[in-house]
Amino acid sequence: MWDAVAARKHTVTKAFPAVFKSDKDDSSKTELMLFGSVKYQLKSGGEGGVDWAGHAEVERASDGDWKFTRYRVYVQR
Repeated sequence: MWDAVAARKHTVTKAFPAVFKSDKDDSSKTELMLFGSVKYQLKSGGEGGVDWAGHAEVERASDGDWKFTRYRVYVQR
């Protein structure tokens, strides 16, 4: 998807907790929904942008930091 892109800038405009699984309770994991936009410059000289939504699963690592364990982005053109 990004082969023709020279540079891009993602902006998150909304983020909120989301739960889509009910089969286990794991307090070390959290699910988030993200909404935002991306502006990009093409290697051919053009530019563009698109809105996107994302679903993220994050988990607290042993060092205490949150790490992405899964991330999926949805773009509608």
